[in-house]
Amino acid sequence: MLGNPETFRFRPTVSNLFPELQGQIKLRNYKPTLEIRTECLENIHTAKEAVVNHLIFLKRSEAATDVPRLTAVSREIALKRLLQQIWPSELAIHEERLQAIERLIEAESHELIYGRLDPAIDLLEHLVRQSNSSMGS
Repeated sequence: MLGNPETFRFRPTVSNLFPELQGQIKLRNYKPTLEIRTECLENIHTAKEAVVNHLIFLKRSEAATDVPRLTAVSREIALKRLLQQIWPSELAIHEERLQAIERLIEAESHELIYGRLDPAIDLLEHLVRQSNSSMGS
């Protein structure tokens, strides 16, 4: 298994973008890290496995725009973004992570540019509904 559905890890500055994410700062790999247990977050459902149909790169704008937008991201750019922070190849998890990335880039990739969270969520929900209805056809 790659990842941990029970805990999210962020840099402490995440609270600037998402004030609801607060907690104790710990040092992890010599870096300050905010760990949030998913069980503490309302409306979060976790799973050990999932089918990924959409890969969304988030770009939160400082400008308070009410109209979020999705733009397509090519597989090449998605791969480049996913490989930006690749772990050292000597780590045992390296090959498993590369295989996971190869599976992820098969999904439709988009960049979500948004300011306010609620309209962005509405747009993502619309994307999922649209995708589900086209799969059922």
